[in-house]
Amino acid sequence: MDFLWTADSATFVFLNQDIANPVTDWFMPIITNGIILRVGLILSLALVLWKSSPEIKWIVVFIGIALLISDQLVSSALKPLISRPRPCHDNSALEFARLLVSCGPGWSFPSAHAANAFAVAGVSVFAVRKSWRYLLPLAILIALSRVFVGVHYPADIFLGAVTGGLCGVGAGMLYLKFLIWMRSSGKLN
Repeated sequence: MDFLWTADSATFVFLNQDIANPVTDWFMPIITNGIILRVGLILSLALVLWKSSPEIKWIVVFIGIALLISDQLVSSALKPLISRPRPCHDNSALEFARLLVSCGPGWSFPSAHAANAFAVAGVSVFAVRKSWRYLLPLAILIALSRVFVGVHYPADIFLGAVTGGLCGVGAGMLYLKFLIWMRSSGKLN
C-alpha cells in the first residue's frame, strides 16, 4: 500500500508542479469551477429538452438519477468512510502542493467532481452514441483539473471516475430498459 501512496504522490507532483505552466494555471481553475460546471450542465440539458426527440429528452431524467446516486455515494458514503485528507490539508503534502483554488472542506477520496463528470458522460452515451467523443475528454479534463489545482490526488480522481462511470452506465442501462418499456406499451411515439 505504501508503494501506491508513493506513486500517487509522485504523480500528483508531476501534474500539480512539473508540467504546470501559465496556460494550465489559468485554464484549470476555470474548468474545475463548480458554478461554471453547473451552469454548463443546466444549459446543455435545457438544449436537450428544447431540441431533442421525445426519446432523447428522457435522458435528462436518467442523468439526474446518475448524478444523484454518484454524488451521494461519493460524498455521503465513500469520503467519510475512507477519510483521506485533501493534498491541501495533508501535512505531508503541504510542502509540495500548489493550490490554485480554495481548498474546500471535507475529504479527498474519491473526487466528486470526477465521479459526477463521468456519471454524466456514462449515461449520455446511451442516448447519443457519439457523445463519448466530446463528453469523455471533457470528463477527463474536469477530473485532471482537480489535481492541477491542488485539491485531489490522482487516485482520488481515478476512483471518482470509476464510481461515476459505473453509476452512469447503470443509469444508461435503465434508460434503455425504460425506452423499451415505453415503446412496447405505446407511450412513446
